[in-house]
Amino acid sequence: MPSIVPAALCTHLRPAFSLFLFLGVTFLSGCGANDVVPVGGTVSLNGRPLDSGLVVFTPVGQGRSATATIQSDGSYSLVTDGNDAGALVGEYRVAVIPAGYASAEGQEPVVKKKNPIPTRYLAPDTSGLRFTVEKNKSNRYDIRLLSRSVKS
Repeated sequence: MPSIVPAALCTHLRPAFSLFLFLGVTFLSGCGANDVVPVGGTVSLNGRPLDSGLVVFTPVGQGRSATATIQSDGSYSLVTDGNDAGALVGEYRVAVIPAGYASAEGQEPVVKKKNPIPTRYLAPDTSGLRFTVEKNKSNRYDIRLLSRSVKS
């Protein structure tokens, strides 16, 4: 049976089809998205839910940071690159930034309103908070912050 598509057209379409097939397989094989696992928990200050702010998970080695907005009940759910729900598997240093604060990476935070928590929590290098995100685990991390005035 003769081919409906001319041979010359097939020759021109092969490279495009090959590229399309390669990109499709690469995308479906999980170019990172499959390595993102759900991570969440709660943030409390002196035993009470922190009702606003930002949680930042910064990878210890190479990788991508994940962030979450703290909800009014103190809960948070991380997002990587603004779209992927969760964080990449790996070890992280964590910072908690209250609402009304802003900071650029590697710089001291700029105070926009009174800070309810010690400033050490504002940077992943000084917070003392460290978590490991693992595949096939719950990855629920409840972050319990204490102000300096609370004695344990």
